Amino acid sequence: MRSTFFTILLILFANPWCKDLKGQDLPYMHRLSQYMFNGLVLNPAYAGSRESVSASVLHKQYLTGIKGSPVAQNLCVHTPMKRDKVALGLMVDNFTNPVTQFNSIMFNYAYRVWVRGSRLSMGLRGGAYYYSNNFDKLELRDETDDLFLNEHGLTPNFGAGFYLFNPKYYLGLSVPFFLSKPDSLGHIVHDINNYDFMLMGGYLFNLNDNFKLKPAFIIDYSLTDIDYQAGLHLIFFRDALWLGGAYKKGRELTAMLEVQINRQLKIGYAYDHSFTDLSRVTNGTHEIMLRYELKFRADVNSPIYF
Repeated sequence: MRSTFFTILLILFANPWCKDLKGQDLPYMHRLSQYMFNGLVLNPAYAGSRESVSASVLHKQYLTGIKGSPVAQNLCVHTPMKRDKVALGLMVDNFTNPVTQFNSIMFNYAYRVWVRGSRLSMGLRGGAYYYSNNFDKLELRDETDDLFLNEHGLTPNFGAGFYLFNPKYYLGLSVPFFLSKPDSLGHIVHDINNYDFMLMGGYLFNLNDNFKLKPAFIIDYSLTDIDYQAGLHLIFFRDALWLGGAYKKGRELTAMLEVQINRQLKIGYAYDHSFTDLSRVTNGTHEIMLRYELKFRADVNSPIYF
């Protein structure tokens, strides 16, 4: 079982040139600010890493002040199973703007092994998404332009990832989505330029019970572009208050605040501010996160920070 699962993952990562595949991602995936609390979005191997039944909800409102600006919502639920080596997860997404509608549901499976005091998780995901582009809502100069054809459909998708973690650090590598919408003839087309290789990592500096530092980064690499963000959280008052900041490619700064209400409930808010010309016409981007967890067993000595 383990060797077969590992072989499947190696094939997916080492052979992205399979002629029937094309990469595609969630429209908002690259720009999440609080991804470290919602890791299942980027990596199916994240499933079960909280060692609890973990449910998180995220709402992101882009570019407030601009009429028709994009809105994204995400729901993730994941848990380790009775067999501790196996974890399952569910992810549901919604993304809308005046022209585009995108909805997906993905089922995630992770197989986990111990490696010298750390846990290595190998994940697969599969599901489907619905997409719809309606350019009738726009005033086009050339309505015959093929770039602005209305389209909609339902198509499968899947992805894979690795996730290595322990109480001090985490490191993940994934291709969140391999397939994309069909072409005009209904065929799923391969294009390696659309593959997104997501590298994410973080480390915990435990200075004392009331103060910790947690730097984190994410790099999104494709053959046509590279995106990145790096940030730092300051953790106060026995992990009750989290203050963070991050820099994103494209001259964008993020401020974050998370509060651990109790052992089960965490709420978070992030504000993105662009230092480009967009700042003249928008009031920034807002992101709200809520996470609720039911832990199987209390582990006071090694709480999970990732």
